[in-house]
Amino acid sequence: MIIKYKTGSLEKVCTNLKEAKKKFSGRIPEKLLAAVTYIETADNLRDVVNYSPFHFHDLQGGRKGKYAIDIGGRTSGVRLVLSPLHGNGQSCSHDEVFGACAITIVSVYLEEVTNHYE
Repeated sequence: MIIKYKTGSLEKVCTNLKEAKKKFSGRIPEKLLAAVTYIETADNLRDVVNYSPFHFHDLQGGRKGKYAIDIGGRTSGVRLVLSPLHGNGQSCSHDEVFGACAITIVSVYLEEVTNHYE
């Protein structure tokens, strides 16, 4: 899959172990880089959605239309927030993300890595 990053600093944290260790402790940096590698090597969004350790889920409220995957399990609280994209750069609808069209979605926009409980 193609990954686009919201900022250069986010890309550094997601692709450089040293940078990830500056922001997160424990096993989170390694798990973050493994998650990004998994997304990069996935054939399409369906592979990411169906990978159960990620607990791929949609967000609510002001983040409606965005999705998250868990980094380090549900109890760690660290999540990667993303938006699936069409080839033209437009965000995908909920039905497209969780429906048959997911196999045609091959690009995501990573928006942030955050601790949900902070």
